[in-house]
Amino acid sequence: MSSRDVALELAAEFGAPLGVSAEQVMSRSRSKSVVKARFAAMSAARERYGWSFPEIGAAFGRHHTTAMNAISGSVRLRKVESHIKRVLLEVAAE
Repeated sequence: MSSRDVALELAAEFGAPLGVSAEQVMSRSRSKSVVKARFAAMSAARERYGWSFPEIGAAFGRHHTTAMNAISGSVRLRKVESHIKRVLLEVAAE
């Protein structure tokens, strides 16, 4: 399975609770719900697979600095948004 395929699976997994499709997560959309799902999916790629920022960026079709921002943004979101935190914790427990 390619890293792009894994990224699509993560996009679907983290988009679903927010009502966002995997295609939307992988798109250039900047809507709040899409960005939240994208940040969570990128964070999961780092936590689950230990991917570097350039690997995450490539898999999601973004620059590595976007992945860096997503990871730090995901940490901030986890502190503020309990539903994102719950999804991340459930996924990490699997």
